[in-house]
Amino acid sequence: MGLHKLGDEVVDLPLPSSNCHAQNCRRILGEVNSHGSYPFIAVATRLVLISGKFRDLGNPVSISWYLWRPMSLAVAFKSAEGIVLAADSRVTLMGSLPIPSVPQPAGAQLLPQMVVPAMFDNATKLLSVKSQPHVGAITYGTAAIGQQAPRTVSSFLPEFEIGNARLTVEQFATRLGDFFTRQWTSAGMPANPPMEQDIFFFVGGYDDAAAYGRLFQLHIPNAPQPQEIFPNPGEFGATWGGQREITDRLLVGFDPAVPNLVQDLLNIPANQRRPNLEQELKNRLITPIPWPFLPLQDCVDLSIFVVRTTITLQKWLVGIRGVGGAVDVATITRTEGFRAIQVKAITGEKAHG
Repeated sequence: MGLHKLGDEVVDLPLPSSNCHAQNCRRILGEVNSHGSYPFIAVATRLVLISGKFRDLGNPVSISWYLWRPMSLAVAFKSAEGIVLAADSRVTLMGSLPIPSVPQPAGAQLLPQMVVPAMFDNATKLLSVKSQPHVGAITYGTAAIGQQAPRTVSSFLPEFEIGNARLTVEQFATRLGDFFTRQWTSAGMPANPPMEQDIFFFVGGYDDAAAYGRLFQLHIPNAPQPQEIFPNPGEFGATWGGQREITDRLLVGFDPAVPNLVQDLLNIPANQRRPNLEQELKNRLITPIPWPFLPLQDCVDLSIFVVRTTITLQKWLVGIRGVGGAVDVATITRTEGFRAIQVKAITGEKAHG
């Protein structure tokens, strides 16, 4: 296929629909508040809590699509010439503020809340380890570990001790998963959170003397064991995760919500739905890119294009603008290993004029 997307099941979370009752809405908001240490909690930006109930501000939408959706956009390529890793630099924190001016129903225990996003555009999501120059990783989703003293994913790397002996890409990914599972557990993070609250990783690189690179995915704490993407000989392509709707429309040909949406609009009963509809749509609508023949430069260009396009289009959208800041990109090749192509740097105040 050449295309792979992590987290397709986000659309069908078992959460209340947009016409939920007051107690369900209070429970949802309570979950947002109780997990306030999660930097990447996305909430229903088209809904507001008024007098204990959600009131839809636009067309009907599914709360499950907007709640607990991983932010950022990470892209990973496996090409015949090398691996490409790319990501934006935005961290999105969600906070809730009381709305004291809204009248309260008698006996109400929860003040009406207004959800307020805050964005920071200098997060480090592109990861490398000096002792393993033939491998790299990229992360998205929950960006910090710790309830009382949260730490970013990149801040843990100096403690990720794996020695100087060259590891295979799978060994590196396994140790990365084990390491962050221990950090997650020792910090008292939730044992079984919804998948959308996980820390996600794409890990790519080259095994010793291998002709082609390898690419793995894992997420903490629900799936710490790495799963290989494009594992078959001669199989190449791109994978991405996070706020992927725009990239899906560009490369797959349709939004990931379309298969279920179409069958909902046609009132097709659950037992008569076509389980392979998504694949059938891909076969007809997918952008015809010859993945095995793309030079490494084209893979870099395409990675930057989809991240930058998402950033640009989100400027005009009503919703969580979870992708932003600089686009960091690295390549990993058999001969050069990990090479930063464009990476933001810490700078002081710049002179003008």
